[in-house]
Amino acid sequence: MRVRWRSRLRIVLVVLWLVAIAIFFYGRFQDAGRGKDFLHFYCAAKIVLSGLGHQLYEVPLQWQFQLRYTGRIGNFFVHPPYQILLYIPFVALPVGSAYFAWTIFSLTILAAIAWLTSRRFDFPPRPSLSLALSLSFTPVVLSLLQGQDSILLLLCFALAFAALESDKDFAAGCFLAFGLFKFQFVLPVAITLFATRKKAFAAGFAAVACLLLILSASLVGPSSLAAYPRFLLRFDEIPFSGVYPGAMPNFRGGLEVIFGPSSPLSRVTLIFVSLLVLVIAIDGGRCRPSIRSAERLKISNTVIAAILVSYQAGPHDLTLLLLPIALTWAYLHSLTGRTGWRLGSTLILGALTLPPLYVYLLRVHQYVVLVLPMTALLAMNYAEIRHLGSAVRPVDRAGEGESLMENPGFRSSLR
Repeated sequence: MRVRWRSRLRIVLVVLWLVAIAIFFYGRFQDAGRGKDFLHFYCAAKIVLSGLGHQLYEVPLQWQFQLRYTGRIGNFFVHPPYQILLYIPFVALPVGSAYFAWTIFSLTILAAIAWLTSRRFDFPPRPSLSLALSLSFTPVVLSLLQGQDSILLLLCFALAFAALESDKDFAAGCFLAFGLFKFQFVLPVAITLFATRKKAFAAGFAAVACLLLILSASLVGPSSLAAYPRFLLRFDEIPFSGVYPGAMPNFRGGLEVIFGPSSPLSRVTLIFVSLLVLVIAIDGGRCRPSIRSAERLKISNTVIAAILVSYQAGPHDLTLLLLPIALTWAYLHSLTGRTGWRLGSTLILGALTLPPLYVYLLRVHQYVVLVLPMTALLAMNYAEIRHLGSAVRPVDRAGEGESLMENPGFRSSLR
């Protein structure tokens, strides 16, 4: 009885803590003059509810609704139409109350992710510790401040990879496809997993993708759905589009900072480097070392590769890094030996986990520099995956050779 009472008290304290955090962000929302990304989601839902979904991707209409409900012009709704279904319950509230409700919703999702990663991946060992560390992660704070949907995408990733660990490939494909509202991250992950997983994964992904396509068409009409790709292709040319190379933590941002946004060399290099990183992620995914913790390095690299090759990314989108950071820390926690690899990975993970680097780069408007430690972590993880793969030695029919379980290096790397 005492244990159950303590458990309930802990849950109550966590709920009160999350409500207090939501109140804090709501105060910042009021002070910031409503300059938050949540508002363009809010206004897009208002457009659909007003019966104008067939004009959803018309810039003047989005400006008109933003001026009406927020008093300012900001970023645009650039996601597939089906995502609006998620926001319809919130637009029944005034904009400030809707932002507060969305923050509560996002914090609830973050708590669910903390519980899932702690239970499924065993790191951090307690859900409360996992939640506390997540709330100290700078991109998560940015996502909450802006009212963004990056935490929701992280949930789709976490559910998909948890299903993969349980060999539920069809369910994993379904969970990943629900994240197509940010397809620039989901599609690279899907491509990597298509190349390394069974057909059941592709079937689940395709089934949900088709369902979402039907939902989108029924919500805004075929004409608006057809206008969506055209809207994306000219998005960079629209004023207030929010495309700033220095703020994009991916290869596109880095190359455009170096060579310029319109440079042919930048585009050719982007294609080459992106293909190279995808090949690395796929090759690592195909390695079959018989060490469970190595599978987590594969997941880590799959997510990092998706971030690096994404065409569009914002500072809040690095919320996705929570998953590879937690999984790589978990692998380090289970590893003995390999001092050089441990030291290098610890330094990189420390830089990516703690706030100082993020805060400094945001202050000098060079968030794109985070591409460097992410690329370094990708390379370190890939080297370790290849090392573990080459360490597995088969036993021949006569029983000659070294048994895997008799290999001290293998036993030391088991959890």
